[in-house]
Amino acid sequence: MVGELAQVYGAEASPSRNRTIVAQLIAGVLKLGLTEAATTLIAGLFKTTFLGYAAAGAVQAVAMAYLTRVSGLAVAEYFERGQTWGRGGLDETLLRQFDATSRTDFLQDFIRQAIQKLVDRAGLRPVSTTETS
Repeated sequence: MVGELAQVYGAEASPSRNRTIVAQLIAGVLKLGLTEAATTLIAGLFKTTFLGYAAAGAVQAVAMAYLTRVSGLAVAEYFERGQTWGRGGLDETLLRQFDATSRTDFLQDFIRQAIQKLVDRAGLRPVSTTETS
C-alpha cells in the first residue's frame, strides 16, 4: 500500500523506506490504542442488525480493514505533505484520520461494504424481503 501511494504521489520509495513507514504506522496504531477503539466502534455498529449479530466473528477482521483504511489515509497525507508527518507527527496524523472516519455514517457504510464482501466471498445471495417461501 505504501509503495502504491508513493507512486500515486510521485514520491520515490524504496522497500526499506516502505517497511519503515509501515513499522511506524503499526507502532503508532498500537501506542494510541486505535485497535481497541476501532474494534469497540465497529462491534457496536455490527450489533444494530441481525446480520451483524450473526457476523460478530468478523468484527476483528473489519476492524483491521478499517485501521488499514485509516493508515492508508495517514500515508496519503504524509505524501501530500512532501513526505513529512507534519507538526504533530505520526500520532496526530493517525488521530486526525481516525477522528475523521469514525463518524457513524462513514462507519455504517464501511460495515455495509464489508458485510457485502463477506457475503460475496461466501457465495451467499442476499435474501429479498419480497420473496415468498
